[in-house]
Amino acid sequence: MQTLFPGSALYLKNKWRGGHNGRKGTDYERLYAAFALAQVLVRYCMLPRVERWPAVYEQVEAAVDDLLVETADGARYHQLKNVQGLSWGRGEEGSVHADFMMQKSLSDALEERGSTVLVVANLGLADKLKRTLPENIEEHTEVEFFPFCDGSINRLIFEHHPLREILAQLSITSSPDLAELGFVYSALAAAFMHSDKGGRVDELLMIAQEQSPQLIRLLPEQVVNIKIKDELKNILREIPDFRFSIERGFFEWSRKNDSGVLKYSCLTPQFDAFQKMIIQANPKTFEQLEEFLL
Repeated sequence: MQTLFPGSALYLKNKWRGGHNGRKGTDYERLYAAFALAQVLVRYCMLPRVERWPAVYEQVEAAVDDLLVETADGARYHQLKNVQGLSWGRGEEGSVHADFMMQKSLSDALEERGSTVLVVANLGLADKLKRTLPENIEEHTEVEFFPFCDGSINRLIFEHHPLREILAQLSITSSPDLAELGFVYSALAAAFMHSDKGGRVDELLMIAQEQSPQLIRLLPEQVVNIKIKDELKNILREIPDFRFSIERGFFEWSRKNDSGVLKYSCLTPQFDAFQKMIIQANPKTFEQLEEFLL
């Protein structure tokens, strides 16, 4: 990249050095990275078969370098600013405007479908930056609001509806409460912390599921490997008003006003044992079945 912009070589070198020294150093960047990972999982990976796994990387060597999301649709470069005041600048070196122009030139040189996103933590600032977006970058640039909420995960989830909506689709239950959403979010953030610089989302998801196996749903590609024994299906079918689903990879059940979910996935030895116990006991009523659901 420095050969493309020889006049900015020192600036870029210092920019990357600062980024690597502070990698994962801010809570804001960590929280947004987990949000971006959740978005990609929901938007691109909810198919029984994923042809090409997207990837999410942080602190890349680019002009817009805080976060890179690579999907079949192209590469989206993000700059994150947890500040109260910010302007685009006038195109001078070091300004946001200049970085975004440089990134567009880099994407063109790489022959990639590149776009740029400026993420800020202040809603009023986001509105201002949208209104003052320079014409020569507006075709490939978006401004996004993502609050910080003093780093409080529960408050962030409660106040930011797009985050809450995305996390709900990754929970092990179909109607998660705020605490369950917080568990999902924390698990995704921890996966990013334990990876080198991010990576393919299936690899990041595997890290999250291995570290927190009770917190995150299985993707459809994993769910297709679940095998429910016919004997179990027949027993459960005969219990009045009993319903169950394995859509999210966990055994979620309901009966009238009662409901619950087993705290292990349907791909674990525990679930195999659960099936065997019910088949052996052959319960005829919900009261007889209930002891196995606790």
